[in-house]
Amino acid sequence: MTGVPRWYIKRQAARLGLTMKMDRRSWTQAEMDHLENLVGRVSSATIAKRLHRPESSIVNKLKRLGTSRRVRDGYTMRELELCLGEDYHKIAGWINNGWLQDRLQGTRRHNGNGNDIHRIREQDILDFIRNHPQEINLGKVDQTWFLDLVLLKGREVREVTLPRSTNAAEDDAAA
Repeated sequence: MTGVPRWYIKRQAARLGLTMKMDRRSWTQAEMDHLENLVGRVSSATIAKRLHRPESSIVNKLKRLGTSRRVRDGYTMRELELCLGEDYHKIAGWINNGWLQDRLQGTRRHNGNGNDIHRIREQDILDFIRNHPQEINLGKVDQTWFLDLVLLKGREVREVTLPRSTNAAEDDAAA
């Protein structure tokens, strides 16, 4: 309507002191430590409530740090489908029977998006496998994931080193 660009009007308003000043407080080390402990375990909305900051502040800080907001504590239903080689309905049946424990992530998704996100912890999966082994089809599971879950439980595997022979003649004979 004025024939002047919007950015120019905003700049002039700021110069005249007609805009609202954003009250930006800097991040303390305690807040950063708390953020680091919570990210990946709870949603950004929950982090915002705990730090008494707006959710947009949390999201922007994580973007600046290059950190993903994705909750990684436990498996989603989709991830568990891929690991176990079973479909959603079978896993949901295990949950409904009380055989497999899940926790809801606390998102505010509507019915069209499948409601809340299920999170299933590794310990709950191990308990399920221990109590209901007949339900697991070993031909369908992701073998690497299954062995890591059951045998290693997330521990790192040491690289095996073989002792070196000190005799060069033995090396030549072996070749």
